Amino acid sequence: MRLVNCLPHLLVILATAALAALTAMICRTMLPGLLPPPLATVDITAIVRQHHVRLAAGMAQAASNDDRQRFRRQSAAYGPALEQAIAALRQECGCILVLREAIVAGDVPDLTARLVALVDTP
Repeated sequence: MRLVNCLPHLLVILATAALAALTAMICRTMLPGLLPPPLATVDITAIVRQHHVRLAAGMAQAASNDDRQRFRRQSAAYGPALEQAIAALRQECGCILVLREAIVAGDVPDLTARLVALVDTP
């Protein structure tokens, strides 16, 4: 007789559990599209500074006017190459890239080394 009295409560518990499982399944499939992409930092200042140091060293060692012109062309091409590398990195990581200086607190991955590798790849 007692089992018959518990049956409605047991059905409610089972229905609630099934609804919770269904909700979790739906959330797992829909939630990634609703959440903002993760953040990552890059140190653009250090990258550009490093490029300027290499350019200045190359210009100082340039033996001819042709060598200096070659360094000037490389310098002019660096900005667009950096922009393309940033776009490629953004696509690769699926994240929002921010300047390293913009992070005040918290752990955010730094992708500066990867950006340097992308921009230095011919």
